[in-house]
Amino acid sequence: MKPIFVLFACIQSIIAVNEHKLILISFDGFRNDYFSEKDTPNLFKFAKNGVWGRNMISTFTTKTFPNHFSIVTGYYQETHGIVNNVIFDPIFNETFSMSSRGNKWWENGLSIPIWVANQMVKNDQYSYVSMWPGSWEEIHGRRPHYSEPYVEKSNFEKRIEKMIAALSRKRKPANLAVMYFDEPDQTSHHYGPFSKETREKIKIVDNLVDFLIKRLEKANLANQANIIILSDHGMAEVAFENMIDLNKIADISCFRVFGSAPVLNILANEGKKELVYEMLKKASIKNHFNVYKREEVPRKYHYSNHRRILDFVIEAHEGYYVDTVIEKWFRGQKAGVHGYNNSLFSMRPLFLASGPAFKKQFIYDNLFENIDLYPLMCKILDLNLAEFPSNGTFNKVKALLKEF
Repeated sequence: MKPIFVLFACIQSIIAVNEHKLILISFDGFRNDYFSEKDTPNLFKFAKNGVWGRNMISTFTTKTFPNHFSIVTGYYQETHGIVNNVIFDPIFNETFSMSSRGNKWWENGLSIPIWVANQMVKNDQYSYVSMWPGSWEEIHGRRPHYSEPYVEKSNFEKRIEKMIAALSRKRKPANLAVMYFDEPDQTSHHYGPFSKETREKIKIVDNLVDFLIKRLEKANLANQANIIILSDHGMAEVAFENMIDLNKIADISCFRVFGSAPVLNILANEGKKELVYEMLKKASIKNHFNVYKREEVPRKYHYSNHRRILDFVIEAHEGYYVDTVIEKWFRGQKAGVHGYNNSLFSMRPLFLASGPAFKKQFIYDNLFENIDLYPLMCKILDLNLAEFPSNGTFNKVKALLKEF
């Protein structure tokens, strides 16, 4: 009986390790209300077997790079420093854009991306990361063991195949996979969030989820993988006539503009701060935007305490767009725009999860923030929360898990 007992113990040990596998997938710009039994049957089926968090909130600004870094570090933007898709750093005296490279933009001594945390504690845990913002840099002294660089117009199914292969390797299999997909965001920007073109991309994304599940089943991973499917933000509709040219309502020779609409960071010329503030404040009265001094940005945004948040912050109202260059860059009747107040329903992102760690047929209506997912993921990966601090709160999301 003793050999049988030893064999049983070994099998149980293997199952326990496999249950710690985690797959995190982001579909950029997927509004929470795109999700329905009619329009996204595969996502609906996935959620029915797991949990649907109906009220997850993105961090402000509701932009792609900042929110993806918040999700994997658990920090607000004012802490991790990726405060927009376009950033000016007054110490570096340089401007960051989404094509910039160099870990100085991402490394801050605090942030430990989940793919790094996963590899820090145990020598037999390996991360696979595909195209996630920041994953191409060495952060906290490490890179993901397996990684795929960002490629425009990538083949989504081939990328899923690569991820499955990394999880299934005989030697050094990944126990964490983190994947970013740029749709429906790309299409929605050009045609609007409710266009037929965007709806077609939503169907493609939904079908990809079906492909993922079938491939996991074929690889004998379906019963062991915990899967989180989410988005970074929602999307609002903007008509061309609601695009506001800052050149026409302010003297832009007095300041420099950074960021990407509808949220801009303003750096006043030396000695011009009060003049610029009064000018922008006056212009905002009739032009559908708010302007804040950095120290007066609403506390709920957690968007004041970083040097890359400049003298003033311009925040357009929902459905409006303010910038220094106004042209019809989109192809459809209306554009899709995000970045607004993170409490707006239009900015609400998707959150679904399923797997052995999660409850089944569970709808979670409590408000929580995407930064709360960091301690949740640490818990699933069996990492000590005390060793990986963040702004996230595990208690806000623990109800999603079976054991709580």
